Amino acid sequence: MRHIFFLSLLSIFVGSCRKETIPTISTGPVNFELVWKERFSKNKVRLFSIDPVLTPNNGIAFLKMFDGPEDIITCRDRTTGQKKWSWQDPIDIYDGEKVSEMFVYENKLGIGSSHEMNVVDINSGQTIWKTDVQTEGFSGMPRSALINNQIYHTRTINPPNGDFAELFRTNINQGNWESLFTVNKSENNDFASSFESYAIWKNPQTGDSILLFQNRQTQFFAHGKSKVDLFGLNLRTRQVEWKIDSIDYEGNSSVSPILVLGDKAYFMGMINLFCIDPAVGKVVWKKHFNQGDTIGYSETFLHSKLVAVNNMLIVKPALRKMYAFDLQTGAEIWRSDDGCKGSSDTQVYKDWIFIPSQGEGDVWVHRISDGKLVTRLRSPHHNSTEFPNAYIATPIAIDQATGYLYCTDGYFIMCFKIKTE
Repeated sequence: MRHIFFLSLLSIFVGSCRKETIPTISTGPVNFELVWKERFSKNKVRLFSIDPVLTPNNGIAFLKMFDGPEDIITCRDRTTGQKKWSWQDPIDIYDGEKVSEMFVYENKLGIGSSHEMNVVDINSGQTIWKTDVQTEGFSGMPRSALINNQIYHTRTINPPNGDFAELFRTNINQGNWESLFTVNKSENNDFASSFESYAIWKNPQTGDSILLFQNRQTQFFAHGKSKVDLFGLNLRTRQVEWKIDSIDYEGNSSVSPILVLGDKAYFMGMINLFCIDPAVGKVVWKKHFNQGDTIGYSETFLHSKLVAVNNMLIVKPALRKMYAFDLQTGAEIWRSDDGCKGSSDTQVYKDWIFIPSQGEGDVWVHRISDGKLVTRLRSPHHNSTEFPNAYIATPIAIDQATGYLYCTDGYFIMCFKIKTE
């Protein structure tokens, strides 16, 4: 999936010569003021990043890719941009491209890659503990997740055609992994498994925590044969409460976390959106989206992130359209044709939706009430001779207390003040 992400970003450069009408941008009630900027790329080579992380010590942590093993992660002061510390693991992580996510719990930063988990002190940047599943004969799946104080990660052998997938978890304070669930290929019609999109729903009747996740499966030597199952695993009994077999007939899906709200859970397949009853594992409602356009993007959810606000579910596929659905009924509340191509993230601040575009660059800002595009935040280095291809195309972070937006254009890390009327 990470390769698909970078191919999407390349479309900014390769596809920039293709003519298309860009939606009209209103002069609206949202403006931006540059507070500070610091160099991200030392050699004037455009770098990539994943979701920046706000830390409890007024820090903002950025990860850089394709720039070697040094200073893979840098934590800066949110207000001034001053460097607090940097982190690297040059022996085992030769480039930030190997890191798939970062997450924070209290005074700890988790750094996840396929085979490794590093937990770092948020104040000093020093490693507290580390595990490498390869030392135990395993291979790790690309993504992991932090829920409450527990880290979840899947292991296998010889991916992508592994004989089994085994789900483990550990308390972020300890690094002692315990096995939760296993699927063997020999007992699964020769499908190799990969667990993704972890979330927890708490049963109000029993108090039990139910781990929701998907199993994205392939028959590696059978071209085009894949399937997606959805699971509800009781973490107390270690028993599967329910399973939805082949939930999306496309056999593919988003790897973003399942969104749990009250008595509903929301899951994105390839071009289908599902509302699930997590108590029994039944589909409450479903929305199907179209595929394809003349520019090469489709209404897929491979990189989409679900956001709920004002009893609405905001959905942004890769195509221009953006939707808002009623959380309970799935009724369409509004539809906008003003969206960007190739969204990589969705953030909400006050009455506005902020979406960085993988396909065109810039942070696109929409009104929550009707989805109307009101402005776009463009890099101040855009189209400059010194920093060509300066686009804001990777995920952003917004400090809800200060209204500061943090992003990178590949050359600089920047902090903007969001100014609203």
